[in-house]
Amino acid sequence: MLSPPDGKPMKGDRPGFAKSNTGIIARIKLNRKVCVHTYEQMSSLGRFTLRDEGKTIAIGKILRLGK
Repeated sequence: MLSPPDGKPMKGDRPGFAKSNTGIIARIKLNRKVCVHTYEQMSSLGRFTLRDEGKTIAIGKILRLGK
């Protein structure tokens, strides 16, 4: 997790949540296949939105893809 003021990684174990307006780098694993690209390759397919119970809980850019 990155802290917003200085961008340095936070110390300690990985927390299970992030506060509002906090930048994080997360690894997301999906149950099904989804067509995506990195943001640098194609900006329209390089963005994502996470929703839970009808509320948007996160938005972001895809920086890197796994295998």
